[in-house]
Amino acid sequence: MTTTFFKLEKRPDASGRQVDTLVKCVGNPDSVLGAEEEEWCTVNDLDRLFEACSRRWPIGWDLEKLITAVRECEFD
Repeated sequence: MTTTFFKLEKRPDASGRQVDTLVKCVGNPDSVLGAEEEEWCTVNDLDRLFEACSRRWPIGWDLEKLITAVRECEFD
């Protein structure tokens, strides 16, 4: 069965430093081999995004507001 799943692993950033990275995989989650992988973002990117949303909307930000922040690149 082919499914989409995510895994967290250490990957090198632009400077070669190993960072925690969220990787999207399409394939069989029980088989390490043969899954298509795509780097999504680092844990640091997610931290910055959540921090930006919390500053902009201190109370009650939701998925729609998070998507707005991503579209506006609020976390850069």
